[in-house]
Amino acid sequence: MRKKGFTLVELLAVIVILGIIIAIAVPNVITVISNSRLNSFNVSSEMLEKAARAYLITNNITVAVGTTIEISYSVMLSAGSITRIVDPISRNECTNSRVFVTNTAGNFTFRAGLVCDNFLDIDTYNLVVNGDFTLGTTGWTFHPGAALDPAAGINNGACGRVVFNGVVPSIVLQNINVVGGRRYYGYGWFRRVGNIGTAANHQFDIFAPGLEMDFAILNNNTLPLENNWYRLTNVIVAPLNALGEWRFFSHAVSATIFGDDLMLFDLTAIYGAGNEPTTAQMDNIMRNMGK
Repeated sequence: MRKKGFTLVELLAVIVILGIIIAIAVPNVITVISNSRLNSFNVSSEMLEKAARAYLITNNITVAVGTTIEISYSVMLSAGSITRIVDPISRNECTNSRVFVTNTAGNFTFRAGLVCDNFLDIDTYNLVVNGDFTLGTTGWTFHPGAALDPAAGINNGACGRVVFNGVVPSIVLQNINVVGGRRYYGYGWFRRVGNIGTAANHQFDIFAPGLEMDFAILNNNTLPLENNWYRLTNVIVAPLNALGEWRFFSHAVSATIFGDDLMLFDLTAIYGAGNEPTTAQMDNIMRNMGK
């Protein structure tokens, strides 16, 4: 008796079904792996904080009221307060990690500063206050021509809306302890609404007298589409005569710009001079954290 095989139609049907299953399964698997890695980093951050507590107690170290001390990962490792912490992706040790301990009127807070090849405790190291404007104008100075619309909708995560009208340039700035000669990584999401005019641009930079060190520019010449989100990032060296102003501003005569997740990181302080990551490496770290 001759055995009956699959017809071409049946084989094609099976292939199509398998393709659909793979298309559905692969993104879910990638998400599970990504979440698992992120959870691993979060656990490592918790380990750092617990180790710092143990280190202070074991070595009878006091923290004066109103001060913050820094305890490095290498010091805690040498003292036996913590076991090795490695990046789950690269398997390299997270040697630049540390914990910041603050004594506020007798109440202690521990802020982990985990630094790995593929992770950075951004809440600890981000120099920008209220980078999504959800706290209104807290931390920011608005120059004439710039205003905040607190009634802005929620887009790409929580964000506020900065409106620039009539004055060129319109500036929103924050005074940050920028140190000349150090490398900084700037990060931000921007979305324009309405006409921004010929050659108008929106950018963020470190400012020094007579010099603007731009991180990135959303420029009309690059045809940014209205209502599209653009992620602007870059690593720059702060000018030696930097004023410590980190600015988000527009050269447009009239425009509405949404700002979200505006961040600034002192890479030299975090990684050490000569060891700072490149823009591509920092972008990869941010992606690993879902940014």
